[in-house]
Amino acid sequence: IIVKDKTVKSLCIKAKITLQEATNWFANNNLMLNKDKTHILTFSASNKISSGLCAKVLGICVDDRLTWINHIDYVVSKLSKSLFVLRTLKRAISIKTLISCYFSLFHSHLLYGVTLWGNAPKSNKAFIMQKKAIRVIVGAQFRAHCQRYFRQLRIMPLPSIFMYTALLEIHKKLSTFPTNDTTHSYNTRNAKNLRIPYFRL
Repeated sequence: IIVKDKTVKSLCIKAKITLQEATNWFANNNLMLNKDKTHILTFSASNKISSGLCAKVLGICVDDRLTWINHIDYVVSKLSKSLFVLRTLKRAISIKTLISCYFSLFHSHLLYGVTLWGNAPKSNKAFIMQKKAIRVIVGAQFRAHCQRYFRQLRIMPLPSIFMYTALLEIHKKLSTFPTNDTTHSYNTRNAKNLRIPYFRL
């Protein structure tokens, strides 16, 4: 449920009314709102309103500043466990099988929701974990550069995964995005390009 208003006071009143209406609707349809899984997040351009809260939605940790720090930390913890498994498996299986294990145990965590958090400043923490996994697979030194190993194994680095998945999402919904000629009638070379929105942070 999304509620918006210009002041915090009016927002709280509107949110309370909306929540009560939702509760009534659930009751009328023999459903019950799970209060333990219900969270309120306040999104604002002002740092003063930030509550520091975080809610988990479909496996994605969303914080009220959209920094994705909580989710990245969650992903890194998952990657750390997967990295330990890869190190253990390396002693007993071939590199081909190890790559398959990488995609099932490690890559899947990087891929999930990456269009949301993959470009966040703290996403480098997950990228560092990915490079560790690549070094484990090829048996490289701790500080070895990984660029050639990514190419050799045909594995996308995290920044490339983000760009690729973002482009796929845009391509699937291309007709829903406005172009520059929807905002002006000038015949410019960029008229058919996608219009890039500008936000005041």
